[in-house]
Amino acid sequence: MSGSGRKSAYRKGVTKRVLYGEPEPKDNESIVRVIALRGTNLFEVVDVSGTKSVTMLPTKFRKLIWVKRGDYLIVGEGDGGETTTATGKKGAVTSIVEHILYKDQIEHLKQKKLWPSAFDDSSVEQMGIQDGSVVHKKQENEISEVQPSKGLTMVEDHFASMHVNRNRRKGHFDEESDDDSDDE
Repeated sequence: MSGSGRKSAYRKGVTKRVLYGEPEPKDNESIVRVIALRGTNLFEVVDVSGTKSVTMLPTKFRKLIWVKRGDYLIVGEGDGGETTTATGKKGAVTSIVEHILYKDQIEHLKQKKLWPSAFDDSSVEQMGIQDGSVVHKKQENEISEVQPSKGLTMVEDHFASMHVNRNRRKGHFDEESDDDSDDE
């Protein structure tokens, strides 16, 4: 029964607020973009001014919401932006995630003119998000590129149109020409 998909009312409410809510940053909150993952619940983020810092995902979001590189977050600043450990030393975590922003929530913030203009410079297509018109044009081009091959009709594959995993850095692929022949 442990994997039956049941959630407590609290966790269900948290998931509902994150996925369907329309969060807006408050006075002590800011919008940041995730640039690197630093552990299971730590993320390196960059703010509007380009300052890098480390933020932490609180326990209420853990194992419910996954954050990927390139996602946008609303973070709340801690005590002056610096936290201290139990021994009194300064910690690396400077903020705590308040909300995870999805595409429709970002559009809501743009309509309310709360979205930072610095994040508009990064192209939406670079992040792997494409609007409907671009997708339809690519699909039309793919349909026109149908090539017959030995009685089968095949569509040429395009790596750019595939789902982009933003958690992995782009690798370098070498095309090896293997001259394997069957000498059986």
